[in-house]
Amino acid sequence: MTRANQTALLPGFGALHLERIKMSSGVFRLSNLAFLFGLVAGCGSNYSGSGTSNSGGTTVNVAFAPATPSVAAVQVGSGAYQAEALTSGGLNFSLPSGTTTFAVAYVCNPLPQTVGVLQYATTLETVVEASTADGTSATLWCPYTLQGDTQANPGGQTGALTVNVNATGIPSASSLLVVAINGAQATQQLFASVNASGSFGAPIGTDRVEVFALDSSGDVVAARNVSSQTVPGSLNGGTAILLGAADQTTSQSITYNNVPSQFRSPGVSAWFNLGPSGILIGSFKTQYQYPALPAGATENGDFYTWVASDVLNLSFSESVSVTVNSTSAGPMTFNFPAPWSYSGPTPAVRPTFDFSSYAGFSGKSGNVYGASLFWTDGTNGAIGTSQYSVSVSASANYLNGATSITIPNLSSLHGFLPTPPTGADVTWGAQISQSSSSVLSVTQPNSTSSAAGNQGDYLEP
Repeated sequence: MTRANQTALLPGFGALHLERIKMSSGVFRLSNLAFLFGLVAGCGSNYSGSGTSNSGGTTVNVAFAPATPSVAAVQVGSGAYQAEALTSGGLNFSLPSGTTTFAVAYVCNPLPQTVGVLQYATTLETVVEASTADGTSATLWCPYTLQGDTQANPGGQTGALTVNVNATGIPSASSLLVVAINGAQATQQLFASVNASGSFGAPIGTDRVEVFALDSSGDVVAARNVSSQTVPGSLNGGTAILLGAADQTTSQSITYNNVPSQFRSPGVSAWFNLGPSGILIGSFKTQYQYPALPAGATENGDFYTWVASDVLNLSFSESVSVTVNSTSAGPMTFNFPAPWSYSGPTPAVRPTFDFSSYAGFSGKSGNVYGASLFWTDGTNGAIGTSQYSVSVSASANYLNGATSITIPNLSSLHGFLPTPPTGADVTWGAQISQSSSSVLSVTQPNSTSSAAGNQGDYLEP
């Protein structure tokens, strides 16, 4: 796979859970491997949706980035989930006076992936459970996919962008990737040569265009940003862009501390986030150094994401990770948390996960407890081309001292995922994270988080 096959801002997976999907449907791009989960259970509560207000209550505003969900639902307090209409791509609802907890559940449009001659689609259901102590304004992840040589984020019009880029001055370059961005709309074109001449469909208007030179493994070796480009039109006013020494990436060192005993050698996924567009460019995996982009390839709002992770040798069941987001590059040091041994939940239609045995983040703020389920429509051990994931997060403020979460069953609501069929092979994931950012926010440009997780499988009862 090349960098031309990417998923922007994909939530809901820990590092191990992600590997399962990568093996079955191609390579996904993430800006954060931490779980974004949520739980909601209970019954009976006053609820006011669609922006209506309750006297003395609290209004919660929810936006989604970079894409809009297909359906959404809200739970207030311990009440039942209610389907909620999206207004301008978001939600606005009220909590009655005295109610401090709420949950937002949503399903994003299926993410297509092509692997050889097979077409895969992964549908993500995400639940985020929080308290007003976490905030009352949320921006939650809903991904879209740039797949193949060119594809726009759905909903935008495209026009022809003519390009002329030459990377023969970069010794290790073997291909070129051109990405055009206009707000949340983006397209890209991969050229299997260091001399790119041609045109492709880009978002109509005034675009930001990034040019990347890739080596034979698909890693970025040079880059340049070209802002304020009119589409339809010609990149750089029709003048050829010649990538040279000033456009090359520079290697930065990576150091690890507290690598758990009996774990494998750690590694880092290093990404560059192109502002709020949700487009990620970077390496699959690196260990002791990563490429930092030159100043001429960045704009205000861009930031790096590093995800250092390690797994238990042989079994791969346990994992630890550290995620750092920063607007500047430099040598990186990652301090891993203590690992967590967990045998998993009792198999159920929607199981309960118990986190009481982990004390690695005791006394710290910003803790989030997450769980996920992943299954396919495959039978008899075959990997299906329709794939499903339910991921749930609950903040410590929401749990208020509790140490377990249950994945809610929302299958009765229109557009939400059905339960796995009896006998299906279900991969579960569980993760505890400690973060400097809120569970109600997408990845923030300057934030850190650490996580300990587990994964396993069971047959659906």
